[in-house]
Amino acid sequence: NMEEQIQEIIEYYTAGSGAVSQEDLVSMLREIQDVRGCIPASVQKQIAEAANVKETFLAALIKRYPSLKAENYRHEIQICVGAGCSAKGSYDLLKALEKKWKIRQGEVSEGGRFYLRTSGCMKQCIKGPNMMIDGTVYNKVTEEDLEKILKNYR
Repeated sequence: NMEEQIQEIIEYYTAGSGAVSQEDLVSMLREIQDVRGCIPASVQKQIAEAANVKETFLAALIKRYPSLKAENYRHEIQICVGAGCSAKGSYDLLKALEKKWKIRQGEVSEGGRFYLRTSGCMKQCIKGPNMMIDGTVYNKVTEEDLEKILKNYR
């Protein structure tokens, strides 16, 4: 079963003496994600205990690698909340999406289609408010644009 597979992967990488290298941690996270589809908090806790690392370190590692994800979702939406975009209405976009999907930033929409989060400045302030989906940046986004943009992401 899945839990046993995950336990085997963790044991494989943490058996032996000394600390687990960052390279091995990333390999372990990738293998677990292949089995599980993502690396949820409960599994991160297991890994942290077995590898003797902090959960916050693991979470940071997962964030650093775009191929790794803590939650199972198809698309990641980032709304810029830097000063420039905030002044141009980025929080209205965030609120519109939160209301549409009945979630808060940092959560995944029902069905796992979108992971909604805020981001710091995307360095395109003059073209704000900015939104990024899976690495593609959209500029001067209005609430009216949202539907049109989102329908390209199934």
